[in-house]
Amino acid sequence: MSDWREIMPRQLERILARPCCTVTVACNPEESDTRLDLMGWIAVERGYSVPTRVRDARGRWADELLPTDAPLVHYVFVKQPYRRLGVARGLFAAARVDPAAEFAYTTKTAAAQKLAAKVPRARWNPLIARFDAKP
Repeated sequence: MSDWREIMPRQLERILARPCCTVTVACNPEESDTRLDLMGWIAVERGYSVPTRVRDARGRWADELLPTDAPLVHYVFVKQPYRRLGVARGLFAAARVDPAAEFAYTTKTAAAQKLAAKVPRARWNPLIARFDAKP
């Protein structure tokens, strides 16, 4: 945690700058712009490639980057006072990510680990976000 403020803002900027990354924010639309309280947000990427083991022409195994249709969830965050109210479920729906379907995610937190049973087909793959995205 002592390095968080030094390291994480740059990492978040890199993720959010990826060409196919979109961010959806949850807030109460009835609040005025001057006191708008953000409840949470989700960052999702589509059109990315994943390393996949394939056989080359000689029958040897090789890693190749292949595109996937599964969404890639980088971050889902809901502020503590709004948790257990369905905000995360609404963020997933707004970002067009079905928690019951296959998707990958790059960030694992204590909260995400507690919810693992609710997203049985989700696969943690932090390496995807460690390489520059190809548009």
